[in-house]
Amino acid sequence: MKTQTFTGTVLDTAGDPWEDALVELQLDDGTGEISIAGPTVTGVTDASGDFSIDAYNNSDEEQTLLIRLPNGNLFSAAIDPEDDTIALGDLESSGGTDTVKLSVIPSAGSDPTAAIAAALTTAGKRTRVRAAATGNITIATALNNGDTLDGVTLATGDLVLAPYQTAGAENGIYVVGTTPARHSEFDTYDEHPGSLIVVEEGTVNADTFWLCTSNLGGTLDTTAIAFEPLNLATETLTDGATITWTFIGKESRAAQVTLGGNRTLAITGAVDPASGVLYVTQDGTGSRTLTLPANSKVIGGGAGAVTLTTTAGAVDILSFVKRGSNYYWTVGLNFT
Repeated sequence: MKTQTFTGTVLDTAGDPWEDALVELQLDDGTGEISIAGPTVTGVTDASGDFSIDAYNNSDEEQTLLIRLPNGNLFSAAIDPEDDTIALGDLESSGGTDTVKLSVIPSAGSDPTAAIAAALTTAGKRTRVRAAATGNITIATALNNGDTLDGVTLATGDLVLAPYQTAGAENGIYVVGTTPARHSEFDTYDEHPGSLIVVEEGTVNADTFWLCTSNLGGTLDTTAIAFEPLNLATETLTDGATITWTFIGKESRAAQVTLGGNRTLAITGAVDPASGVLYVTQDGTGSRTLTLPANSKVIGGGAGAVTLTTTAGAVDILSFVKRGSNYYWTVGLNFT
């Protein structure tokens, strides 16, 4: 397929322009059938009799050009896309006394494949990996067959996301093997920005989504590549003496837990400015307490402590934002 622009002028035999003449170009798709977005591409001549039509042409075969004059008379001509001009003698009239002079100059056309490929290069990619690292790793020795990463035993050919390298330029998607290497779809810098990575397995990272927030224009292995986790669902935390809520860096998370006794909340992995919303439900007994993590500050001068609704089955909503080493909490009580 190539894109072509057909330009021309419609004049009467005296050399005066035909204004408002309808010009229709019918394209052959190479199989003998008229095929384009619609059966024809149309244009209308201006006060000078000029027209211009843009078309996607699937064939180098002759095309049919129709000229409909304002009074209804119809003329047709066969156009070879490689010809330079078409003159009066090439027109056939459907009848009537009118005549026209026609000059058509089709462009040589261009293959849009390269432009499409360039557009795809800058579009954000999507892929899935088997596992993702939870911190800095030594890529050469941590991504070999049989290594364990986030609880997953790796096999040759697995794809792995490394989002937490101390040297940010090492971040990316790697293929497990004797000599781990970047995945072929992410072996240039500009293939990373805007990409969305889904992690399939892992103790911490299973079923997580990661977005590359870097911008186009960097140099692979020199410019840092940044990945941020996206949390798309409310997780259920495991009740116990210590309830652990695990974060991955700067992400925002939502979680729920039913207190079966007096509990302590531990937040791990959160990095400024991570944030979270926690739905706390009293069990059938009620009057359960929840001790917040160290360095917590509660709205209204709560000094790091929160008093929950004591009614059995009551729901309280606790929200925090992490700034520096502190957790800043707001509290909504008794949503039952």
